[in-house]
Amino acid sequence: MRRVNDATRRIAAFECARQRLARRDDRLKRRLVALAEEKAAIEQACDAQRACLHEVDTAIDRERSQIGALTADGRSFSIEVLMQGNRGIDALVQQRMVLAIKLERLNEESTTKEDEMVQVRREAAMNQFRDRIIAARTEAMRNEMAAHRERHEDEEIEEIAFTRRLAAGRIDE
Repeated sequence: MRRVNDATRRIAAFECARQRLARRDDRLKRRLVALAEEKAAIEQACDAQRACLHEVDTAIDRERSQIGALTADGRSFSIEVLMQGNRGIDALVQQRMVLAIKLERLNEESTTKEDEMVQVRREAAMNQFRDRIIAARTEAMRNEMAAHRERHEDEEIEEIAFTRRLAAGRIDE
């Protein structure tokens, strides 16, 4: 009887552990969704930064080609116009550098989010693995208890049959 009570307690403990694992699994799924949303927002910001970089690159090329056209024609031009064009290019190059740094940070954030997502997926897989192990152990314990009950019932039936045979033998005497 004590063995059955111990097994019943262990099954209850396993069920409790499975409930904890299910709650943890839910938390991990919610965390994974949140990370995916954050990563998508970062990717969208990266795309916007890339578009800005492309616009700045186009503006730099346009300014350079204007300066190149000015000097290639052989026409006379003012040094002030050339210096103004170079200042414009310098400002655009500076702006491009700032945008490139922001893009690099966003790429690092995206990589970090991806690493976090991998970690959460790994934790979720381990969680599911533990749940399967506990479920298998619970099922094995239930089967063992059922077999124990069947043996116990068989023993009781044999004992009753033996008692009846004894009683029948005494009645015949």
